[in-house]
Amino acid sequence: MYLQTIILVLFAVWSLGGRMEGAITWIAALSWSSLLAFVLCPRRLAVFQKIWGSWQSYLPLLAWLILIFWLLLAPFNAQWRVITGLDGSVSLEPLVYFSGLPAALVEARCREYGLLLSGLMVQAMVLWHFLERSDLRPLLTVIAWNSIIAAAVGVFFKLAAAEKILGLAEPVTGSFFASFRYHNHWTAFALLSLGQCLSLGAYWYRRGQRNVDVRRKRPDLIWFSGLLLLSLTLPLTAARAGVLFLVLFWLGLACWFLVGGRRASNTADLTAPRRYWTILIPCFAIVMVIFSIWGARQGLLPEWRQTRTQLEQVQNQKYEDLDHPRTDSWGDCWRMLQDSPVWGWGPGSHLYLYQLYAREEYRYESGVVKHIKEFAHNDLMQFLAELGAVGLLLLLLPPAMLFLRYSHGLWRSAQGLALFFPCVLILMLASFEFPFSNPAVLTLYFVQATLAFKYACNAGRGRWA
Repeated sequence: MYLQTIILVLFAVWSLGGRMEGAITWIAALSWSSLLAFVLCPRRLAVFQKIWGSWQSYLPLLAWLILIFWLLLAPFNAQWRVITGLDGSVSLEPLVYFSGLPAALVEARCREYGLLLSGLMVQAMVLWHFLERSDLRPLLTVIAWNSIIAAAVGVFFKLAAAEKILGLAEPVTGSFFASFRYHNHWTAFALLSLGQCLSLGAYWYRRGQRNVDVRRKRPDLIWFSGLLLLSLTLPLTAARAGVLFLVLFWLGLACWFLVGGRRASNTADLTAPRRYWTILIPCFAIVMVIFSIWGARQGLLPEWRQTRTQLEQVQNQKYEDLDHPRTDSWGDCWRMLQDSPVWGWGPGSHLYLYQLYAREEYRYESGVVKHIKEFAHNDLMQFLAELGAVGLLLLLLPPAMLFLRYSHGLWRSAQGLALFFPCVLILMLASFEFPFSNPAVLTLYFVQATLAFKYACNAGRGRWA
């Protein structure tokens, strides 16, 4: 279980963020291989005997099992067939399908993304039920080291002005970083990685308060240095969202230390930081915020000017001058949902759905769309259109119930909270970007959120996490 998760994360990150040809299939296969835990860890099967004793335990599991079954069967009820012409043009031919049942717009693409999403749900469930408490920190350590190495490689190639991804692969656009083809995908990955380094740094700092040998070696400084390195990568990407969410991360961290400082007088509370950290961390956060803006000023200046121009146009009510393609895509997703509100159109179907729903101003006179959008620049709207209301409810029900059940444990666990906070930031980013379209980010998100809830579960039982 431990080794399988490491292989999954490493492959997802270094296969161009899961965008290499065939990488999605391999990530899905690696995720589904987590089922080997049933064979390798038979003694853990006793856990399932307790699940059915409480609705808080079996309802989340049942919700995801239904969704997995749905995602696997939907491609067999395809609505359209993709036809590629001799000139390379793509058209869709309607098929006979069973209405009222879960269906997929196009069989091949929906099967690929359905296997990926269902595989990651299986991975998360197996991690939750089979991962030993003693394996939590070693697993997190390997994942965090991988993130630090990716950040160092990205900084090297960025300073070397490399024109190819990792010096090998041709980029889709010029806005790539490390092994990721799009800078905002790196933003999401870096935010998750910041939580990993913060979690491990907090653990070793607290261990050092109890153990003199640990305090002398100061392993916490290694992870706080990794935290700094990952923070420096976000301004280098010249992404507005990267700088914005870096600011939010450090401000959130500063607020946590300020709140924790009020509890520092209670020596029995092991998650509360020392008093001097409550002064140093907020000051350091302010420095990081200023440095992020200053360091990204050259690359961000054109985008900031564009943002300021757009704000002025809104203030002057000149809406006709605004650049609407992104927000129009969100409206297109809403129209997609209205035509299939219950079951949606199947995962990964936006690539072909957009060709059916694109507005006239984005088409040539022949009716062909000018630019095919694989993603909607809004993961929340895209998931709603592709999975429908029922599918999205089934997807969100287990994490929502875990949060309600272990929210107190999250506040008691410094490590769990450090892992969970970036997950919340990614959801905010997904409201106007598409981080979950990157398989590596999606994979790491499922794994990290599961680890955060594991720490919260341990802390909720009164254990030191």
